[in-house]
Amino acid sequence: MNGLYITVDGVVGTDPKPSAWNGQPIVNFRLVTNERRFDRLQGTWADAHASWMTVSCFRDLAKNVGLSVHKGDRLIVHGKMRVKDFVGDDGHQRTVVTIDADCVGHNLIFGTTRFRPSRTADNGEEQIRAQADELIRELSAEPFEDIGTLLAERAARAEHDPEDDAADVDGDDDLDENADLNDDSDDLSDFDDANQDREGPLDGVRHPLLASLGN
Repeated sequence: MNGLYITVDGVVGTDPKPSAWNGQPIVNFRLVTNERRFDRLQGTWADAHASWMTVSCFRDLAKNVGLSVHKGDRLIVHGKMRVKDFVGDDGHQRTVVTIDADCVGHNLIFGTTRFRPSRTADNGEEQIRAQADELIRELSAEPFEDIGTLLAERAARAEHDPEDDAADVDGDDDLDENADLNDDSDDLSDFDDANQDREGPLDGVRHPLLASLGN
């Protein structure tokens, strides 16, 4: 295998910039790695030198890096290193280091990440399996209620039956109607008793409604 392959641990200095070449996606970003040395006078580690380089990603790696990497992320990059000399706009000779990345990943010493497959399976069975795996991963992050809690909630819903409420309402309506009829009968009886006690032309005359009821 020709070329110089290196692995670099560094910090993303610029947000990934997408582009294309011959119809293929490309993403470039700047990466800085700090050389640290122990300061005997201070008794601590200190940054001694910062090395900047450009990381280039191609095809599927470019798509995934564009969606996953942001400025300030701690990365581990593996790929082919290239050293290029060029003349700047000011006429001075300059040197730039680039890495054609084969692998890019977050450095989990400094944080956490979550892997999500990006490729679509060609086989229908593999697609179903991939979707099932993804669903399991999502559900695993959600808290589950124990079976005792679920049964208790179900029993509580069963005790409060809407049909029972409807029956109670109908029963209350029947009782109210009977009570109203009894009240009307009491009023008519009182009126008839009053007429029986009175003297004069109305003496002995019954209320027409009571007469009809008597017949």
